[in-house]
Amino acid sequence: MQYDGATLDEYLVEEGKSDTLVIGGTTFAPGDISAVAASLDRPMFAPANPFYSQREWISDPQEYNRELVGEYLDYAARNYFDTIIAHSRGNLSALDLIGEMRSEGMAPPKKLILIAPPLNPNGLADASSKKVPYTMVPSICDVLKQVTHDMPLDTLDDMVRRHTKEYGNLFTQVLLTMIAEVRSNIFQKIPNLIRNLKEIKTLIISGTNDPWHHEENLAKAIAGKPTITSVNMPTGHFPHVHAPERVAEEILAWEK
Repeated sequence: MQYDGATLDEYLVEEGKSDTLVIGGTTFAPGDISAVAASLDRPMFAPANPFYSQREWISDPQEYNRELVGEYLDYAARNYFDTIIAHSRGNLSALDLIGEMRSEGMAPPKKLILIAPPLNPNGLADASSKKVPYTMVPSICDVLKQVTHDMPLDTLDDMVRRHTKEYGNLFTQVLLTMIAEVRSNIFQKIPNLIRNLKEIKTLIISGTNDPWHHEENLAKAIAGKPTITSVNMPTGHFPHVHAPERVAEEILAWEK
């Protein structure tokens, strides 16, 4: 697929060449956001999770998040980002990053886009109830199938290949971290941080078939927040991969 003569991955640029920072979740490949960036014709800086290659894995969720936020704070200290886009547990890192930026006297981003914030503490059980057949240990494909809800097979295959390349050799650690984060009340931390958002224009994009989506918890988190816009679409946990053109359209409409 090409947009304006450029390949999708050409929209993912190096540090210092974009005012949009992308923060992924525990299972993340930078290429996941490239189709949205291409649809918007907007370069984005989407750094890989440093734990996939640069560092020894940290299994404690709080320490893991602190290290990630520190990494993103270093990026923010060297570059001004007008917009932050975060997906899944990356929402927690993004919201904590904004708090750290304020503590350091740094200007927070003007715009925040939260994709698929995990708000349902029963999401892992809901996903498992789909009974995707496992052989012995679930594979990356098994796990992604559980949460992508009717994603076209070619799109899912491409995503599985990206994710396998990014963290395939660390998949057991990634899976254990996901389970540990479920037990660490991440589903309470994220809505609490959303409730405390101040003066940042925010768009929340949710998939109605995402097992970690919880409409009532989201409604409570954004109640009385005129700076927050919420949009639902009939996808699973990766709306930006499943329906990138629709996600781009929602972003453009929100920015007007």
